Amino acid sequence: MYAIEFETQIKDGLIKLPEMADIQNLANQCVRVILLAPEANVNQLQKEKAKQFKELVKERKSFPKVDKQINLIELADKINDDIF
Repeated sequence: MYAIEFETQIKDGLIKLPEMADIQNLANQCVRVILLAPEANVNQLQKEKAKQFKELVKERKSFPKVDKQINLIELADKINDDIF
């Protein structure tokens, strides 16, 4: 993925793109846009969702460890026996 970073103002729901050759090369293409804003601009619903996410992360840390010693061949055989 290719990334370009710049700062701009959002006015009337529109983002003005700077005059950069890299951006001009992307004209008429589908792009993914990520907006980063100071926390002061985040609304209450977004703050609540972030809080819920942090709580979920804390809960997940308390779960027992998962056994990482998995025999993939044995597991695949069990799946195949179940399917076929």
